[in-house]
Order: sequence, then structure tokens, then C-alpha cells
Amino acid sequence: DGSSGPADSQQRRSTASGFTTASGFMPCDNTSTCSSKSAAAVELEEAETQVLAELRRRLHKEGGYRDLPNDLVHSVFRVCRRDPERAFRRALDMLSWREREGVDLILTNPAAVAEELSWRRLLRYGFPGKDRKSRPVMIQAVGQWDMRALNAAVKERKQGLLRSHVVVYETLRRQAQEALLLQVNAASRDSDGSCKEVNGRIILPPEMLRRRPLRWVIVLDVEGLSFWHTRFPEVLAGLQEASVLGSKYYPETVDRMFVVNASPGFHLTWRLISRFVKPNTRSKVRVLPAGDYQDLIAECGSACIPVHLGGLLPASALPFVVGK
Repeated sequence: DGSSGPADSQQRRSTASGFTTASGFMPCDNTSTCSSKSAAAVELEEAETQVLAELRRRLHKEGGYRDLPNDLVHSVFRVCRRDPERAFRRALDMLSWREREGVDLILTNPAAVAEELSWRRLLRYGFPGKDRKSRPVMIQAVGQWDMRALNAAVKERKQGLLRSHVVVYETLRRQAQEALLLQVNAASRDSDGSCKEVNGRIILPPEMLRRRPLRWVIVLDVEGLSFWHTRFPEVLAGLQEASVLGSKYYPETVDRMFVVNASPGFHLTWRLISRFVKPNTRSKVRVLPAGDYQDLIAECGSACIPVHLGGLLPASALPFVVGK
């Protein structure tokens, strides 16, 4: 009859709270504060370009870093609210971490790539390509998780889980860089858009420094999500650690997030807890009820969305998302 008592309300709160920490891709401060228009390859304002140039100069001169990941430097600058000194310190920390962990070469590391694929099966996600605004998309079937299998995997190889998340972030970064390069080429015949690849890294041409980096779209399918998913604290703790890693070293990289196939209880709980989420983050998250994919298709187009979510992409393209 739709009524619920205190126990039901508590279960809803626990389920939603567990979900917000469960997915390693749930946004913290890695959700973009830009509007959805930021998906376009628009140029930076002149003042912003100058400050970013100075930040890069300091990182070269004082930090000794070359071939900077300019998309992440820009994201650090924005998340630090354009505070140059704070951005410099945070960028140094990020670059030191990337150097220490060998992040620049991780997509050329066969062991790391294979390990990520094993976690992809467990965490039920896939990369369908770019949406109609050229943003990379990742889709994850959270409600299909085998929590016992995940629990065993996290206990045995939690560091592998964290490293696999880095592979995911770097894969999305690479897709975004490739898409932005295509946009720049299409928009300007005067630029040859030349780039080079060094040890698996894309080195973008100088004119790309004047463009806003493309963000990502995350789609979380919560069909099947229940209180059961919150009964494995080691899994939730491991995924929360991965989420913190993303927020720290990949800030403001998510442009839009869709939570699809949400139950009435989840939808209500999100409305309650979203009051305590930062406005810029809240504005990027759309919670859609079961079977309603209209907003998702309107935002992303149908080519990159699988058939079971209202799109045109065949199930075979995302075996770990659609398969059993």
C-alpha cells in the first residue's frame, strides 16, 4: 500500500548511504562546477589563461615538471577556486603522486590493464564511447554486484582495486583528450592539431592549452540495489578509498552523473540527503525512476546508451554491464 514504518525508513537511509560510498565513481569534489555547456570545446577567458600559464611556469621552474597533464592542472586550479598558491601546492602533490606511482605509463602496463579488466567484471562497468557532446561515458551496473565475490577480492587485493581505478580515470582522460583534439581540428582549419604520443601519453599541441578540458559522464544503474549491498563494510571502505583517490587526484572531472532505475525509496532518500550535498555537485546528479531514461537520452544521445537503458547500443558492446 506504499506505507512504511521506522524500520523501512531506516533501511532506505542505510541503502542510500551505502550507495554514496559504494561506487568508487560517486562524486565528491571531482564533480565539475561548470555548466553542461562546458562539454563544448570553448576557449578559456584571457585572465584564466594567463594565471594558468603562470601556474605551469612555476611547476616547470620550481617543481621541475615537464609535459604537464594540463587537463588536471586546469581542474586543480578550478577546484582551488582560482587561488594560485593553493593550486600550486595541490598540483605539486598530484604530480608527485603521479611520478611516484608511475601513473603516466599505467595504460601501457599490461599487468595494470589486465588487473583493471578483472575488476571491471566484478564492478560491472564498461566504456560505451563518447556521447553527443563528445564526453567520455562510463556505465556501471551497481545493482548487479556480487557482494560476496567483491568482498573476497577486496580482502585479497585492495591495492589492485585502487590501481584499477587509476586505470579507469586515465582511460577516461585519454578519451577526453582525443575528443577535444577532434573538436579543435574541426573548429579551426588554421591549426593542424598536431600531437605526439610519448610512452603512451598524448602530448597535445599548444593551442589546446586555451581550451577547457572535456569532462566525463557517469551512469549508475541501481536496479537491484538493496540493503544487502551495505552489509560488507570492507567492500564499502575499499570503494570509498578509491573515491577519495579520485577526488584528490582527478578533481572536477565528472560533468554529469545519472542514477537510473532508482526505486521510489531511493528516490525519496536522495531528495533528503541531497540537501546536504554541495549545490554544484547536486546540480550534476540526476536520479531517474525505473524505466525513465528520457533525460539521459536527451543529455547524452542514444548511440552511447545500451538498449536496456533506452538507447541504441547493443548489449554485446557492454558485456559486464548487461550480462549476467
